Amino acid sequence: MSIHGEKNMVEDLSSASADRRFEGPDRRRESTPALSRYTFFGRRRGNRRDRDPRTDYYVDWAAGPYLWMLYAIMLLVLFDATATWMIIRQGVEEGNPLIVWILSLGPVAFWAVKLGPLPLFLVLLAVKRFFAWARFLVWFIFIVYAALAAFHLWGIWSLLNV
Repeated sequence: MSIHGEKNMVEDLSSASADRRFEGPDRRRESTPALSRYTFFGRRRGNRRDRDPRTDYYVDWAAGPYLWMLYAIMLLVLFDATATWMIIRQGVEEGNPLIVWILSLGPVAFWAVKLGPLPLFLVLLAVKRFFAWARFLVWFIFIVYAALAAFHLWGIWSLLNV
């Protein structure tokens, strides 16, 4: 107890840990293994304790509307790549000079650049679900790719009605 009758933080923590009884070796003495049963099937979906931070923490699984937004982004990116490929094959010139250069390297380069980074990008956004900037980025990317999909649909419709 302090002079003012308040509990000391150290006393509070030591009494809390004295109430718990763990059996077996302390798992915190060794670093986390690179491969374990949680490598591909993690369990952390949110905070486990009341004193954990409410924002800016990592999770193993994305869930709910956030997960559906990631699925929607994946589908929109796939649609963008497919529609771009279809429109270019019809003889329309690509407006993005970087994609023009990548197309000069061949179709494998085009598909690799368009879809290659997608899995890593989605996994990074999934584990950073509770970071405010990640939630903003997911909405921003969704809106940009939805607008791009509408533009592609207009382009395909224009090609079909010529």
